[in-house]
Amino acid sequence: MCHDHYGIMPLHIPLTNGTWGYHLSRQGCSSAYLGPCEVCQEFVPDVYFQTEYQWFEFSHKGEPFTGWTYKRDLFGHYECLIRQRRTLPKT
Repeated sequence: MCHDHYGIMPLHIPLTNGTWGYHLSRQGCSSAYLGPCEVCQEFVPDVYFQTEYQWFEFSHKGEPFTGWTYKRDLFGHYECLIRQRRTLPKT
């Protein structure tokens, strides 16, 4: 049975890469229920859902604001989603 997620879920960022954070969860169902991988457009026997967040920092009237903001999400193969993550430029 697929996991249906409604409402606000707690933010959990297990991995960060520079200013980007990701939450990846296994959905427990296939493309038959959720459709093809949004990256490669192929059938997915075990669908994953990845949400991307970006860290922000700014100041308004001398008061600092920081936190994570939602950027995008994708359904698909685990490997396809990992490849979609942003990487730091090589220096």
